[in-house]
Amino acid sequence: MKKIQKYMMIALVGAIAMLTAGCQKDTAPEEEFSKNYDIPWKISRITNVTPIEAAPGSNITLTGENLGTDLVLPSGFLIGTLPCVVVSQAATTVVVTVPMAVAEPMDVSVRNLHNRTFVYEQQFTPVL
Repeated sequence: MKKIQKYMMIALVGAIAMLTAGCQKDTAPEEEFSKNYDIPWKISRITNVTPIEAAPGSNITLTGENLGTDLVLPSGFLIGTLPCVVVSQAATTVVVTVPMAVAEPMDVSVRNLHNRTFVYEQQFTPVL
């Protein structure tokens, strides 16, 4: 009987030791990420939309930063959730065709190759 108690006591002490050895201070995931894995992602930004009001099917010009083909796929320019057809694309200027389905004011956004989305501050308004 004493042997069983001895082994149970050893097992209990061992279990407690294992539990306490595995405990450590929790670090918030974003804190850990920012300290150890800073990656200089290029962010695509839209700084101007000209014109901000136009008829569906017409072309508009998006001006900004990091808008070139090396960072943004043609399907990355959106009005609302609708992809725009790209007419021309350069690093700071993109000409797109407004989708025909745009019937109300919607956000203009760009989603780059890193799946980062930037939404322009003003909404595009269709002229019907």
